[in-house]
Amino acid sequence: MRELASYEVDVVSGGSIDGAISGIMDGLATGAVVGGSASKSDGLGLGIIAQGVGMVVGGVGGAILGGIKGLLYGKEETSAWLQDFRENFGTSNK
Repeated sequence: MRELASYEVDVVSGGSIDGAISGIMDGLATGAVVGGSASKSDGLGLGIIAQGVGMVVGGVGGAILGGIKGLLYGKEETSAWLQDFRENFGTSNK
């Protein structure tokens, strides 16, 4: 059995380091925006603290998930997934 070239591995697996880096950056931005906007003020002036924590936690979580998905599935799949998340976040049939 022969060894696969790096190009063949990328084509077969779909993921790459480029996809991971792109996923980290896109996930960081998406997570920070969503985490900050998902926090609500309770009227006691603590809303800004909640938004700050939400931005940090959302940004870190988004970077981790985006990086893993980019490494496994590639840049295009990860970008489409995060774009769909940004478009549909907060929309529901109430």
